[in-house]
Amino acid sequence: MLYGILAACIFTAVGSGFSWVNKLPRTKACGFLTLHTAIASAQPATADIAPGDHSSSGLKAMGFSDRLYKSVPQPQCGLENCHGLDISCGPNIPESCTFEYQIGDKCRKYVSCEIIDGRCQVVKSEKFEACKLCVENCVSEFKDDPVKAFECESRCP
Repeated sequence: MLYGILAACIFTAVGSGFSWVNKLPRTKACGFLTLHTAIASAQPATADIAPGDHSSSGLKAMGFSDRLYKSVPQPQCGLENCHGLDISCGPNIPESCTFEYQIGDKCRKYVSCEIIDGRCQVVKSEKFEACKLCVENCVSEFKDDPVKAFECESRCP
């Protein structure tokens, strides 16, 4: 929130008629402090802001390039679990996964996580659905013999 407030301060200070705004500094120093704070609070995941957005126009008016303003924090969205067919997406992405293999792991290459309508959601392809169905059939058919279940899974798409 501080990021947006400071950016609004710069934009407003450049050309607003409000009396309290007239007391704000209209120098590059104000812009420098805002840039420093915005950069210090930026998250690793970023997206581009189109040139000419209101967030960068105030900086341009003060002589700053909008190059520093092209990064804004984005929510994290990725697979939250490492193994199996129970897929979940969200912000809790593991830093690393174990090297163990669980039945159904081969199907995970056909699924992804994307931000859709502002929410992190699972995106399953037709190949994932076919692979999942095949693996579930293998598990059901060979529920008492894990070796045969894994052999069966190796033939799934």
